[in-house]
Amino acid sequence: MRYLLLGFYFIAGSVSANKLFVGYDLGEMAFNDFRHFSGEAGLSFEDSWRLTIAHMNVAATEAHLSSNFATAVDGDGVEGDIYGYELFLTKPFYSGWYLGGSVGYYSNEYRNIHTKQSLSNSSPTIGIKAGYRQESAFGVPFLYWDLGVPFRYTIDHYDDTELGDATVKSNQFENNIWFNIGLLLQI
Repeated sequence: MRYLLLGFYFIAGSVSANKLFVGYDLGEMAFNDFRHFSGEAGLSFEDSWRLTIAHMNVAATEAHLSSNFATAVDGDGVEGDIYGYELFLTKPFYSGWYLGGSVGYYSNEYRNIHTKQSLSNSSPTIGIKAGYRQESAFGVPFLYWDLGVPFRYTIDHYDDTELGDATVKSNQFENNIWFNIGLLLQI
């Protein structure tokens, strides 16, 4: 991660970037008992475009995957790991609201804890992201929060797959709800 931040710092010096940001994905982590790390780092440019790299490393619990919120698994007894990177280019369009595109690479693994059956998949993705960002969060000039919903198409996807009595749903089209909170630095 530090090399990524150094890379952003050097890019910022050669283009019209004026802000560097680093955030922690509080939303995904809260659903998964704060195991592993997910978050984002990026640059805001003087023309208001933002370049963001997001990292997702989630140890998804059985309760999360089978919940009505996640909708990744029908049935019980499945846990999993979701790992990936996604690069976003976004542009604000109205009072904190933004929209943009993405490319990424994700690896998913799901395991039935009763039968020991598993499903693994790795694939590039393309997608879009819509969201809302508040800078100077809570009246603190160097804090921000960002609520974003990325929608992605998995290029090498899998179809619905049975693992014991549970069904892991196809990952052809996926989305998340991310709630990042972090530091915003003028550069």
